[in-house]
Amino acid sequence: MTTTRVSLCVALACLPVMALKLTAQGESRGRVQGVVYDSVSRRPLSQATVQLLRVGSDAGMRTTAADSAGRFRFDSVTAGDWIVGAWHARLDSVGLTQLARPMRVTAGKLTQIRVAVPSALSLIRRLCGDSTVRDSLGVVFGTIRRADRQRNAVSGMVRAQWSELQIRGVSITLSTVGFDQPSGESGEYVACGVPADTRFQIQASAGADSSGLLDVPADASGLRRLDIFVASSQRRADTALVPVEDSTGVLVDTVITAYRRGTGRLNGRMARSGVPFPGVIASMWGTGLEVRSDQAGMYTLLGLPLGTHTVEMRAVGYEPIRRIVDVLPDDASAIAVDLVRVTTLDTLRIRAWAMRDQGTFKEAEFLKRKRRGGGVFLSPDDLNRENPATMSQLFSRAVFVRVQWGVAAGESLTIGSGLRRCTPAFLIDGRESGEDDFFMLVRPDNLLALEIYRGSATPIELAVPNPCGAIVVWTGRRTPPPERR
Repeated sequence: MTTTRVSLCVALACLPVMALKLTAQGESRGRVQGVVYDSVSRRPLSQATVQLLRVGSDAGMRTTAADSAGRFRFDSVTAGDWIVGAWHARLDSVGLTQLARPMRVTAGKLTQIRVAVPSALSLIRRLCGDSTVRDSLGVVFGTIRRADRQRNAVSGMVRAQWSELQIRGVSITLSTVGFDQPSGESGEYVACGVPADTRFQIQASAGADSSGLLDVPADASGLRRLDIFVASSQRRADTALVPVEDSTGVLVDTVITAYRRGTGRLNGRMARSGVPFPGVIASMWGTGLEVRSDQAGMYTLLGLPLGTHTVEMRAVGYEPIRRIVDVLPDDASAIAVDLVRVTTLDTLRIRAWAMRDQGTFKEAEFLKRKRRGGGVFLSPDDLNRENPATMSQLFSRAVFVRVQWGVAAGESLTIGSGLRRCTPAFLIDGRESGEDDFFMLVRPDNLLALEIYRGSATPIELAVPNPCGAIVVWTGRRTPPPERR
């Protein structure tokens, strides 16, 4: 009985000591919480893998996953210096392998930290240096690989190109602008100075092997990663007439006599609002091959050259869609596309544009703005004298206006000089309009007058909140000039 009392007393006496030790241990630890964020796409990196590593020691490394909002948390972290690392599939597309930030955990306190992908500007500067960090310029980078079963990287060359319509005085010249960029020995390439605000094309080659011509869409960030597979291909001597725009924007027929062929295949599924869409035409650039989707919206392109290529899908009343795909041996590539209907005006509204008369155009106000200057002006008499065949010719008096397009791409108007260009506001009969509506609704034969302003020169009465400038058109029927006798 005595022994039991002594043991119990000893045990009870130890409780305060144990409590003191636990308290001391808790006071030497802190908590960590934070968020993983992508500054390029401006959204959190959900489900990112986050690791906590103590500086100078591999012991105590901890791992967790960020939630759908990119948030993470670590409890009971020993006070001291730590490194927070994060991994996500998105990092590869911006040229990063991981994110890491140092931090210090303070005992008994909450430490908050933000682990973020650097901004697009910072990443471009890191890849290209300060000289390329300008408005409307970007970078495309990646690795050139063989389109074989090993898919090894290979040293080669990439060529980036885009079309520009240069307007100087009364001359209009369509020129292809581009450059060649060699890759490193490991196939990695960095092509700086490509357009960021418009489409461009790129093609890779390694010896006799090459990819197709790839249509790269515009990206506001200016940062694009593109791994390109190259392969040899057969050449089939077929002929076809394809429409190509000449220097005045007129479609002419050009003969193409060589198509690429191979052993690859591509499966696709077309849909509209999730419902299978039959009758969509799918084709691969440079092959002359095209098929239509069946009743289930499915199609298969056979006999394709291996490598990376551009596939285009078209249907009447829907926006054409282009996708860059990798066609590899023993690997039937597959893509699924949901077409988006082209936004059109209802019939009544279209008639209103077409039948608009000169009541909308106030010649006195037009002439007043013309006398003030600050822009380029084409009156009804000017238009009758020039009698333009295409909309592109209307800008022959504005050196700072440029019409751009890529292969099979729509027109795009920009204002500026050299490499510093921007997209102006578009006004039709005094009302702001989208660029697509501008090209769809305005034609040389229904144009009454034209005004072009650059930057802050836009008159305040036009109420255009666009620092780039404005292109203003007035529609209606021009009075034809009297016939000469």
